Formats: sequence, structure tokens, C-alpha cells
Amino acid sequence: MCRLPTGLAPHSRRRTPFRTFRGLAVFVLSLVPSAALAQGVTTSGLAGRVTDERGQPVPDARVELRRDETGAAFATSTNESGRFNFTNLRPGGPYTLEASRIGLQTVRREGLVLSIGQRLTVDIRLAETAVPLPALSVQVQADRAFDRTRMGPVTVVGQETIGRLPTISRDITEFAQLSPLAVVDEEGVSIAGANLRFNNLQIDGALNQDVFGLSPSGVAGGRASGRVIPLAAIEELQVLVAPYDVRMSGFTGGVLNAVTRSGTNDFRGSAFGFFRNETLVGDALLGGVEREAGELRNTFFGLDVGG
Repeated sequence: MCRLPTGLAPHSRRRTPFRTFRGLAVFVLSLVPSAALAQGVTTSGLAGRVTDERGQPVPDARVELRRDETGAAFATSTNESGRFNFTNLRPGGPYTLEASRIGLQTVRREGLVLSIGQRLTVDIRLAETAVPLPALSVQVQADRAFDRTRMGPVTVVGQETIGRLPTISRDITEFAQLSPLAVVDEEGVSIAGANLRFNNLQIDGALNQDVFGLSPSGVAGGRASGRVIPLAAIEELQVLVAPYDVRMSGFTGGVLNAVTRSGTNDFRGSAFGFFRNETLVGDALLGGVEREAGELRNTFFGLDVGG
């Protein structure tokens, strides 16, 4: 007969700290309710159906839900079955529900209170009613931009626009940039991307551009900062982009067509002035060194009287 050593029992195991901690964790988790591990419901909902007096569904009716305490509003439209649905609403209230449609009487339900997880059903019946409509007045006015006599893209600059917009050079060619297809820079006017040599400048139908091509701006006397005509003498300016009009020829770019003012029975006039000296000019930066402006005096003034 075999005898075991003293102090040892059959199938004895030594308990480790890790096994003790694991057993304690399983015991604690078994006491936690399963509902606490699930995600709770925190919102409410409201649904219903809008019908008429005969019980027929009312589609495309406007349904608005408003919380009275905060003023928060939600709006929707009914479907073909007349049903509407609001979700993810804050519990509580009170809420005000309003349904309306043209030709039907507006119905309002007040004092609606929602509970957590509740989907409240509110059915609404709309009765027919007469809706007074204000008088409708239709006025038709011809648009000058779509006149059938226009021969291509055109921009018209009137006397009022010329008098209101600021200008330093007082040159009518500056106002050509009011056209979206014209670009005005120090070299002249480019219309629709064409070179200024391909443009035509007309004053009362007469050609007034530099036909010899000596001026970089394309205007006669442009090298000496000359003006085609005084700005105060212009009644209206047209900027035409490649017009297909048989009355205009001799160009492939654009046309600056100006018309001079005419006298009236009343005498009137205007005056202008421009002055600049060295105090109004900033220092020049030449080779990284600032140079003060020298003596400068530029005076430009004029007046016009007509009748």
C-alpha cells in the first residue's frame, strides 16, 4: 500500500492572485442589471393624418409643430396619404400643432405634452373655407437690353452715370470699362480681347480715333494726354461688341459710339478742378533706397456753360 507524503492532499491546487481578482469581477458584473448596459430612449415623436370633411386625405398640407417654451419650430408637409411624422423631439412641452392648406381652414392643437419614448398620434380634420386673395396687378415694361433693334451685345452709359461716377482723367474711354466685355488699361481699350487698333471711336457718327497708329492709346493726341472731347459735352456713350449692323464698318473689334449734348431753353453749367503736388505723392523706392518726390505741381480745371 502506497502512502502519500504528509501535508499534501490529493488534487490540491494553489490559488493565485489573478484567479482571485477574476472571480471577484465576475461576481460584481452579475449584480449589475442588464437594462443599465443598454442604450436608453431619450426622445419622443408625434405623428398623425390630415383629412378633409369627407374623410379624404389632404396631401401637401403644411404642418408646423412649435414648442411654446423655447419657440423652436419644426415644419413638414403631408404625403399622398395625408400623413405626417415628427421624430427626435424633446420630451415635455407644451407643444402647439398647426395644419393649414389653401382653401381649407387652419386648425391648431395646443397644450400637447410628450413623454419619453412616446409617439403621440394626433389626427386633424380641415374644413373648407373661402380664402380672399388680394388684387393682382401685372405691369409689363420693355427692357432696353432685349430690344429687337439691338445688333449684338451693347452697354449704354447715360449722362447721369457719367456725372455720378468719379474720374480723374475725365476721358470718355474710361467709361468703356462699364461693359463686362471691355478692359481699360494704360495702353487703351480692349473689347472682347481684341487689340485697341481694331476698335472704332465715333463722336456723333464721325471717326475720332488715331488713324495713323501713332498714339499708344489709340486716341488722337494720346501721346500728349489729349482728350477726344470734353466729358461734359457727352450725352450718352455706347459700347458695342462686334455689332452686325450694316451702318457701322471699318473695324473688327468694338465701337465706342458717343453722342454730344444739345442745348435747351434754360442756361446751365458746371465746373470741376483737380490739384496735386509733391505732398500728395509717396516716396519712390529706387534700388532699395527711398527717394523723396521732387517739386510737383499738377493743376487741372475747367467749366462748361450751355443753353
